[in-house]
Amino acid sequence: MKTFFVINLCLWFRTPAESFLPVFPSIPSHSQGMPKKDTNHVRCHRLNGCFALSLQSEDGDSSDDQVASRIRSTFSDVWPFAISTFIANNYFRGCWPVALTEVPFTTLNFVHAVSGMLFAGCIITTTVLEWMVVESGSVPTQRLWFEKVPVVEEWIVLPALTGSIVSGIGNACIRYGSFQMAPFHVQSTLLLLLAFGLWWGFTDRPTQLKAQSALENSLGEKRPTIYQLRRISNVVSCLFLFAIYGMMIFKPGVY
Repeated sequence: MKTFFVINLCLWFRTPAESFLPVFPSIPSHSQGMPKKDTNHVRCHRLNGCFALSLQSEDGDSSDDQVASRIRSTFSDVWPFAISTFIANNYFRGCWPVALTEVPFTTLNFVHAVSGMLFAGCIITTTVLEWMVVESGSVPTQRLWFEKVPVVEEWIVLPALTGSIVSGIGNACIRYGSFQMAPFHVQSTLLLLLAFGLWWGFTDRPTQLKAQSALENSLGEKRPTIYQLRRISNVVSCLFLFAIYGMMIFKPGVY
């Protein structure tokens, strides 16, 4: 179990290369041939020893969408590390935070059930919908789909997955004294969930940008190869979910 946590922290939670790009990429100046109308000026001001970055656009365009997109991307990158720290603390150091054990058991069960329903339901539903979108062959529909899928993950899937993990570990602390003392099926469910996270992190999220790029550069190709790779990734993700629910329902070693 300890080895698995170490591997998970080293591999799953690596930051994609594009996350190191600045929020506002450098833009050529007028002397380099860039039309004045589309030029954005990035100004840095030193305030109390810190740099504040502001963007001003000569044509009045707002940069709110860029900032919001970068914030969501940063949250998605930080979230796995935060939830992994929570899991590791509860396994190696006991129940944390202690206040979690003060939450009524029935409340934790309710949160666990609703969160699991939303999490698994979104994964399976988006798998089916993406299949239908790709089969439709409609470029505008596909473009809209790959723009909105990250939003669904950030506003529904990640919060639901967080609620499921936190409430599940809280239940284990109340019932068994600590997560480390939980029976085989409880710990195995977590291992499957982490394995799902590894698979999802390495195959689903990175291919979203590649699918968007392939769509714009397909030059009439009906179905870019990356779509098929995403289909395989989504099907395997669903199989992980079936295994997780099977472990929770059948409880091997108990019945």
